[in-house]
Amino acid sequence: MFLLQDERRYADPEYEPLLLVRWIVRRPLIVASISISISIILTIVCVTQPISIDKRTESFRVRNDAAVKNWDAFLTARSDSIHLRAQPLVDIEDPSNSRRFAAGEGGPLGDVAASLERRHAIGYISFVYEDTSSTGERNLLSETPLHKIHDFEQRLLSDKEYAKFCKVQTKKTRVTRDGEVLLPQTEWRDECEPPVSVLNYFYPSRNSSEPRKYRLYDVYDFDGRGEMYGINDVKMMFAYADDKFSWFFDRNFSMWRQRSQVLRSLFVFGGPLPGFNSTEGLELELQRDILFKWLMPLANQWKDNSTDELRIMYHGTRVTEAEVDEVIKFDVLFAVASLVVVAIWMWLHMRSVILTAAGMFHILLSIPAGYFVIRIIFQDKYLGILMCMAIFVILGIGCDDVFILYDAWTQSAVQNKNILRSLESRLDWVFRRAVGTMFVTSFTTAAAFLANVFSALVPIRMFGIFMAMIVVFNFLLVVTWFPSVLIICHRAFNKQEAQVDTVPEPAPASAVENPQSNLTISLAKSLSGSSSEVSLDGIDDEVQPEPPGEEVGNPFPDPHKLGKSERFFFYNYVPAIDGMNQLIVGIGLMLLIAFSIVALFLKPHPGEPQFFPPNHQLAHMAFLEQTTFPLESGSYESVSVVWGIKGIDREKADSFNPDDLGDVEWNSDFNLADPSSQEHLLNAFYAILEAQDSRNSSLVMLDQKLEDLHRCFVCAFKDWRLSNNLTFPVESADEFWSSIKQYLREDGSRFQNDLGWSDDDDPSNQRLRYVSFNFRSTLNSAIATSYEKDLALAAWSAVVARINAAAPEAAQGAFPTSKLFMWHITETNLVSTALYGTLASLLIAFVIMTVFTANIIVSLMALGTIVGIVAALAAFMVVAGWSIGIIESVAFTIVVGLSVDYSVHIGVSYIHFSRHWFLADRDRREIVQYAMAEIGTSVVGGAVTTACSVLSLFFCTITFFRTFGQFVFVNILLSLLSSVTLFVALLLLWGPRGFQGTIKILLPKHAVEGF
Repeated sequence: MFLLQDERRYADPEYEPLLLVRWIVRRPLIVASISISISIILTIVCVTQPISIDKRTESFRVRNDAAVKNWDAFLTARSDSIHLRAQPLVDIEDPSNSRRFAAGEGGPLGDVAASLERRHAIGYISFVYEDTSSTGERNLLSETPLHKIHDFEQRLLSDKEYAKFCKVQTKKTRVTRDGEVLLPQTEWRDECEPPVSVLNYFYPSRNSSEPRKYRLYDVYDFDGRGEMYGINDVKMMFAYADDKFSWFFDRNFSMWRQRSQVLRSLFVFGGPLPGFNSTEGLELELQRDILFKWLMPLANQWKDNSTDELRIMYHGTRVTEAEVDEVIKFDVLFAVASLVVVAIWMWLHMRSVILTAAGMFHILLSIPAGYFVIRIIFQDKYLGILMCMAIFVILGIGCDDVFILYDAWTQSAVQNKNILRSLESRLDWVFRRAVGTMFVTSFTTAAAFLANVFSALVPIRMFGIFMAMIVVFNFLLVVTWFPSVLIICHRAFNKQEAQVDTVPEPAPASAVENPQSNLTISLAKSLSGSSSEVSLDGIDDEVQPEPPGEEVGNPFPDPHKLGKSERFFFYNYVPAIDGMNQLIVGIGLMLLIAFSIVALFLKPHPGEPQFFPPNHQLAHMAFLEQTTFPLESGSYESVSVVWGIKGIDREKADSFNPDDLGDVEWNSDFNLADPSSQEHLLNAFYAILEAQDSRNSSLVMLDQKLEDLHRCFVCAFKDWRLSNNLTFPVESADEFWSSIKQYLREDGSRFQNDLGWSDDDDPSNQRLRYVSFNFRSTLNSAIATSYEKDLALAAWSAVVARINAAAPEAAQGAFPTSKLFMWHITETNLVSTALYGTLASLLIAFVIMTVFTANIIVSLMALGTIVGIVAALAAFMVVAGWSIGIIESVAFTIVVGLSVDYSVHIGVSYIHFSRHWFLADRDRREIVQYAMAEIGTSVVGGAVTTACSVLSLFFCTITFFRTFGQFVFVNILLSLLSSVTLFVALLLLWGPRGFQGTIKILLPKHAVEGF
């Protein structure tokens, strides 16, 4: 067994070191070149591949739940279908047939009006203004803040490039001659569509020189281009208009409270731009690129327009994406800071610039090597935001491995002469002493990451695979590249030592030295640039006494020869823990019970994952829309009821690609041309409006006064038919299809996305695939509890089930779907992912520890310690006010992998010493003393390195990074504290002696016989 160290093997004349050891010692340059060349080649291959980081929160959703499948089917159906749009304002073929804005009215069309350029929206910028003054009542509807907002918007409108991108409207304008308005004469003019802004009404422009003759609406154009009109008059107009202008203000604005602490505006940009013929597909993206080049310099200036009294926030097409990219680039600098801190700590530990550079180099190369497996072997192009955190995790894991290997190398310098007779035997001892432990910890950590494969969330699944591959490559490099560099440097800086590439003849059996325990001896660092390591010729014979005959003498050297840190563990720390071991175990048990009870109050994170912290402008805008602006703003999620879709088939979908949702399964029996189907859908709409859930009626719909927020195509189609003296329902199928298409082209633009048609070049063959009704629910996804969302989903499902029960055959299979339901299922799944992922990781860690230590007692002690760490972390989250979101769910599954390292290191060292002395009359305290003296320094060093690697994440802007850093930092502190206190106390009380608790079937035959 790799972990079983028996120095007596080196006295055997027939013994040969491990094959890899012989290769490294005899040809270190070749081994180093091969290992690092392969990694560099894999890196180059990855760099040549197009890389795009997925920053969308929509990717973090489950795929295997019925509610989520319904939502994915609806989204895919909308993208796979065509949507009949209203006819354009101008018919290019025959401008005389152009449709006017107002039926029956019009005038001569100008030459420019015959162009369709910039009539369709290709992008937008939304501004939110907030009164942030610290004194007085916050109110933006006063002269000073309105002037500031108006000046800000006018700077954008007056930009010399604005007219090239604004959305164009053809407006009917009154004709004036010599200051007189000649009513009703009008003319058509093309002009930029004014922004959707409350400033349009406070700063109207006059279109007549005789304002006293006509009404306000006849005299003024509300375009924001004039002088300020009476503030009180405009506010009174808003108040009397009830909900028509509520979009602009906070939800408390009313007749009696004509104040608002927030306002907002919307600027829409139009296409197709000159040189383009479409606003879809690739042409749309190219036009947005052009728009972005103009907007981005302006956006950089907008950041400086906020003051202490007025905060200006914005988001929009491509601008938001650019800001996210900028934040990511800024946060990457903290990764550089982590590299510097870890490199400094590594140098302080090894005192060698060469070894520090070699260690950091192979740690960083393991990242693209791991991505090579994902990108090239698995052919998966996905690179999520979570995967960017790999560098912070692998820094700690990789440095821990480097420290373990290097410390074993320094310890080997004082072993007996059989071990030190050649570099091969010495490195072989190092490999058996350190690589086995590293293999256990690396394998356990990789397995813990791979537990995420069972997650229903694709980004978490890919993150787990990615991290597992990185850990594997890091282990391979640390046992090939790093020891090769170590041997090269050792030979370069130790001129006195003979360069032995083969194993020399061993000393006679009578001269065999006593096997020396592998203690952690603090020696002068051999690779600091000068030769200070004990050479073969300089080893003092007193350190390796001759054994009395055939009997094994005391192999322990004088403890006073240990280094400072080792002497601390040997003489101070372990005796102190031993003096209160029962108290520590008792407190640990009580804390475990308390932490487990507190952990029960841990809840899932409500709503969508938050990419930015609350104080960031994008996050604060979302918060204001959810809590401050009125219901119409979209704070309250919409619910769609859909006919014509069976579901979604994921059989051929790539389960590792969040964009591959699958293929829509259409309901071939759905036929809206059937009169009974038309009647049924009409009745279904009103049945949903009137539905009451017995548990909570508010869960189903909003108040009836907001009925205009709901979209019912069949209702509007019926009204249109009746207004044109036509009957409803339509009896003839041919008449129905021609009539419905005529309605959509003339007056149905509001419902164009609620109906999906088959994509056929021949319009006569286009058939209606699905119909959806849209309702505004009463739930705010950000503040509603999980219980309320459960009730809402159940209520909607029950209502639609009753509707399906009364449906004719041609209108069967309706289902409710909503982004609200999708995120609710995801929230619930995050909890189960954390729970089952942690349990799976615990099981995997326990099995691995048991197999490689071959001791059930130590494995159970380590398992109990890790369970306590998990419970403490969960309790910490509750006390800190955290909830289980995406990062927390991922972090919980890797807690075991990160926590097991320290317990395994201590446990393996304890087993090594206990098995060496199972016949000796030694107590557990002395065994633990030597075990902690051997491994304690490496454990603390590895923990400090990991903590330092994530400490810089505390200062990141992205919430994912910051939360992950805090979680891992707390995890490392708890793991270190638990391992060196609770786990050590457990070993002092019940640690196995000799072969106690050993599963002998897991031991190699020579190990059982040897002991």
